[in-house]
Amino acid sequence: MDNKQQIRELDKETWNNLVGVSEQGSIFVTTKWLDLYQEPYVLYGYYKGNELAGGLAGFVEGDKFINMKQLTPFMGIVIGDVSSRKYTSAMSLHSEVASRFTEFLSDKFASIQVANHYTFPDIRQFLWHGYTPQIKYTYVVDITQDSRTWLESDTRYEINKCIKACIDVEVDTMQGFLEKYKAMWERKGMEQPLPDDFYYRLAKNATNYIYQADGAGVVILYDNKRAYYILGASIESGNGASSYCLWQAIKESYSFGIREIDLVGCNDEKIGLFKRGFGGTLKPYYLMEKKNENI
Repeated sequence: MDNKQQIRELDKETWNNLVGVSEQGSIFVTTKWLDLYQEPYVLYGYYKGNELAGGLAGFVEGDKFINMKQLTPFMGIVIGDVSSRKYTSAMSLHSEVASRFTEFLSDKFASIQVANHYTFPDIRQFLWHGYTPQIKYTYVVDITQDSRTWLESDTRYEINKCIKACIDVEVDTMQGFLEKYKAMWERKGMEQPLPDDFYYRLAKNATNYIYQADGAGVVILYDNKRAYYILGASIESGNGASSYCLWQAIKESYSFGIREIDLVGCNDEKIGLFKRGFGGTLKPYYLMEKKNENI
């Protein structure tokens, strides 16, 4: 790689500026989000001359590069602003940046994991460089439409049942949400995925709103592109409160100027059926992994 095309580590400000203009730049690759984990991470940028063409962030554990963690569905390669480019030109840049990073990571780490955003569709460079793909899915809901056109009938029934019962949806605190969250995991006979401190840091450092209704709660995150349904909890299952709470949170998001919401994953069958009820478009994204025996 010559001095006109090179990968360098970036400072936080340069990285966040790239994330802000990139189609792949979600809240999950901002340094505010990465800092929540209180673990070492790196911010790489790929330069073509003086142009920052793309980047890749990841957590580093010894000789491992990790790009997906609990509550972080994808980070992946982010490409600079390509809004003025033709499709073929934009895809050419995607391919070039992916090629450089697949080579770079393969030379540097023994274990590599890159989970690309669903707006990064071309994984051929990863395949050509020996990475193994794993396909995952999420639903993205266009909330500019009338809700009657995107809600499935069962979900609409649950919501109407709560409306008739005059159940109120109110703003909640993270402490209040965690009470319901813990109760849900206890009901399932499992422990919550992350310690309380993580969720409190999330509430303090990420743009979010927390809502509750009749024993159910949701946490919604925001960035400059969309909203994200990141956490849900319900003390009691089957009463429709979870659907009603999320529906009201989506309506509130629209009032803030948000036009779409990523429901953040639908890979579990039961969770997938619940999220499908909100009528989103199914979006595939790809987790790419590689093991290097020579490192």
